[in-house]
Amino acid sequence: MTLWQRYRRLNQNERRALHHSLLALPVISLGLHLTSFRRWQRALSHLSPAPPPQALPTSDSEWGPARTVARMVDAAGRHVWPHTRCLERSLTAWWLLRWKGLPVNLRIGVRKNNGILQAHAWLEISGVVLNDTAEIYRGYTAFERAIDSTRRSAAPLQPPA
Repeated sequence: MTLWQRYRRLNQNERRALHHSLLALPVISLGLHLTSFRRWQRALSHLSPAPPPQALPTSDSEWGPARTVARMVDAAGRHVWPHTRCLERSLTAWWLLRWKGLPVNLRIGVRKNNGILQAHAWLEISGVVLNDTAEIYRGYTAFERAIDSTRRSAAPLQPPA
């Protein structure tokens, strides 16, 4: 199946999420290349409304919008902007979900592999991972504090104990 055929099979909400992803991903990627993560994340926080406190998703229908955004950001990253990293994709989805008023957390973890320090970023809502598989993120030790979408400016990250 071609990309065009896949696109045509998307419903209206999926297309909207894909369009937003296609626009936001290169902007967020560029911002991360021009300034520090902390400064860019703070700027994104100020450019979007803080989600109001709300009940966490409990059913598949409530998880749907969050999973759709995460899937569409991933698709944009794979097919249109193929050199984006997990941090760029996760920060893009974090920002788009923040606009939707969802209480999503951006998690960053580290691991040492053959003496090389590696890092990975993913999204969680109430401890449930949105944009990754358990096999990937479980290999990383997450920093103690997540980047919380319900606050204006995230608290400083603490290294793992």
